[in-house]
Amino acid sequence: MESRFEGLRHRLEELQVHLLATSKTSSLPLSSSSRQREKNRTEPQRPKEAPSSEHRTNNVRDSLPKNSNLEVCEAPITPKKRRHQPTTAMAPAQQNPPRFQSTISPSKSNLKFHPNGDAATVSGLLSRLREEEQKRTSERAALQMQVQKEKQRAHHAEAAARRAEDQRDFRLGEVRHLKAALKRRDDVITSLQDQVRDMEVGISYADAVQLAQGERDEAKAVLNESQKQLEEISAELDAALAQAEQARELLRRGEREKEMYSERWDRANSEITRIRDDLHEERSARAILEQAVSVLSAQAANRQARLRQLLAMGELLSFGDSDEKSNSSSTEATSVLDCESPYEYV
Repeated sequence: MESRFEGLRHRLEELQVHLLATSKTSSLPLSSSSRQREKNRTEPQRPKEAPSSEHRTNNVRDSLPKNSNLEVCEAPITPKKRRHQPTTAMAPAQQNPPRFQSTISPSKSNLKFHPNGDAATVSGLLSRLREEEQKRTSERAALQMQVQKEKQRAHHAEAAARRAEDQRDFRLGEVRHLKAALKRRDDVITSLQDQVRDMEVGISYADAVQLAQGERDEAKAVLNESQKQLEEISAELDAALAQAEQARELLRRGEREKEMYSERWDRANSEITRIRDDLHEERSARAILEQAVSVLSAQAANRQARLRQLLAMGELLSFGDSDEKSNSSSTEATSVLDCESPYEYV
């Protein structure tokens, strides 16, 4: 894409160089006749200066014969003033006056007769008149030749003007053609500029896409790292959950053991209370038994004392009789002792 953009830029530079060359060729100078005509159109035409009086008198003196008695009056001749007309589209510039105008007019002759000399005779006057007529005919012929030459010049000038017009029309056609070509080239340049702008926008979009892709890759890498961290955290969480479950199981087991131990404690407490009650009862029974034993011991002591008395009394009797009596008394004593046991008493 960058190589295509460089090619379009190079082509745009070539078109600009070509446009500069065509603009230089379109501004070439025209021919001399067309340039003169354009100059006459643009610049105001100056009126041709009339010849001075000295110049006119010198011309008349040169035209007179050497042996003539005529004198030239040196009275100044004021030329007619020509009105200056502006060169506009409605009033074009006037052409220069023709060069074949006569410098001496018959009606305004400055010749005068001298009172003295040969010119006073009629023959001399006639000869001078003939000479004047010959001069006029020769001058007329010269003027006719000048008229023909001026006509030829005018014809050539018209042909040159026509050629200048044709050249101007051709130049105008070339200018129109160049303008159309320039317009087409401007359109091509604008289209190329639009394409370049679109390509620049496309390149900017491509750069933005590449930047977005780079950011996406970075985001993917960060996401993968975060995913790995999440997996590690999830594994740790699973382990923590397993440990928590084990702790819950241990807690439940501890609660069960606690309940069991509490039940055992209750049973033990009840057993302790029962044992305490039994001990209290045993203590009370022992106290009673001790009292009974003390009573029985006292009774036994009394009986033993009586038996001893009886035995002592029996010794006093006869020896035989004493043996039988002692046996009987011993049996009686044993029977009495057996009958009067503490358990029977209780």
